[in-house]
Amino acid sequence: GGLRGAVGIALGLVLYAETVHYTAASEVSTETRDEFILYTEKVFGMVGGIALLTLVINAPTCGLLLKALGIITPTETRNKVVENYRQHMIHSTLVDFVSLLTQKRFQDTDFTVVKEHVSFLRDITYEQLMVAVKQHKDSSPASSYKEPDLKNVIPYLYKGNVASGHANDTPRTADVRSRKDLKLDRFKSVRVIREPKITRGTVFDFKIRYDDQESRVQEERLVFIKILHSAYHHLTHSGELYDRGNLINNIFDSLAIAEDAAEAGEPLSDWDAMDVFFDSHRKRMENFLVKAIAGVINFDRDFYLVHFRVRQILAFVHAHGMARKIFKEEFNQAGQDCLTEAEKIVLDESAMEVQLAEGALEELLEEDVAMVKSLLLCHIVLNKSADYFKKLADEGLMSGKEASEFLEHIEDEISHILKTKEVDHSAELSDTTKVARLSQVSMDPELMQGLLSEDHGPNAL
Repeated sequence: GGLRGAVGIALGLVLYAETVHYTAASEVSTETRDEFILYTEKVFGMVGGIALLTLVINAPTCGLLLKALGIITPTETRNKVVENYRQHMIHSTLVDFVSLLTQKRFQDTDFTVVKEHVSFLRDITYEQLMVAVKQHKDSSPASSYKEPDLKNVIPYLYKGNVASGHANDTPRTADVRSRKDLKLDRFKSVRVIREPKITRGTVFDFKIRYDDQESRVQEERLVFIKILHSAYHHLTHSGELYDRGNLINNIFDSLAIAEDAAEAGEPLSDWDAMDVFFDSHRKRMENFLVKAIAGVINFDRDFYLVHFRVRQILAFVHAHGMARKIFKEEFNQAGQDCLTEAEKIVLDESAMEVQLAEGALEELLEEDVAMVKSLLLCHIVLNKSADYFKKLADEGLMSGKEASEFLEHIEDEISHILKTKEVDHSAELSDTTKVARLSQVSMDPELMQGLLSEDHGPNAL
């Protein structure tokens, strides 16, 4: 309707302009000329008026009219189908959540953060969690199965009858520091980031120990960097990293520098290169203009730097872990569980890089690190839920409109995560309450019997 109205108005203007031009150039009388111009003005007024009415009346009311007639209103059956999809998404996402809790980097996850930022996990029950734990175990190969760390999740879902002497819902207020103290400690940890870095040399003396295989080590090192590229791309596709922005740019720029150094025969040094790019980004964030803008919009520059640094380190360590696993699996000699000396050197260099990154993580404030880890887990879980609805839409099980409603909600929650800078959560339980509830689960014979009969295993808790 808008395009047709625009075309009609444009033609009306052209008609009016042409009428004025040709009647002025011809020998038409003044009375006739005024009459022609009046007709064109009426045509323009009618066309413009109709276009205005379609925008003011038709556009707002046509949707309501179609819904009133029942033409576009989903049937009750269709609503039940969509709700069933939503429930399946919650279960699938809960299984992904349990799977993520098997990773060491997410063992300190604060479930209050998850409930705050992932709305469809707020109302899950203890029974739903146990079903997800069982499905995760059944779908994992026995040789590679890892138990999820649920010590920070179960206390919020299994309340039971806490023994006397323990508060049933005691918030963790005694251990929470004031915001002023927290910011002061954060400033001290960020000051460590600002300190100049010392360039590190290699611990391997190729001339003494590896002169006969230096070219082999160099080739293996370049292969490992290629695997790192693939690992980072995997993290991007899984939603753990954005495919654009300073973080991913720093990562791939550091790999390019490390690859150039490896081609020159130098050891693996992607962490040093990443440090250089991070320092450059930090200086840009601390220039006068950024400081001025941060003051106006209440932007916590220190928390942004900590958030950026923690995400950088977590991605670095996880990518190296993935690359090391693939490198070991592909380079083990056929039928033998062993590596050559050159391959061991490359893995040792990777381990050193990871050690440096983890050392940088330990220098940051513990509360901030735990917060960023929890936010990262929320981000990954939300991306997995979005992928679920995209898959349903691609397979024709949901209409584009139905899927877009869920995807818009998920996008809003991801946006809220990226803007979050709060660390304290009043709903977090005290350590005493957590221990009391965990002990209740382990001492409840009926509950334990039920879990064991469902093959959760005694260590699933």
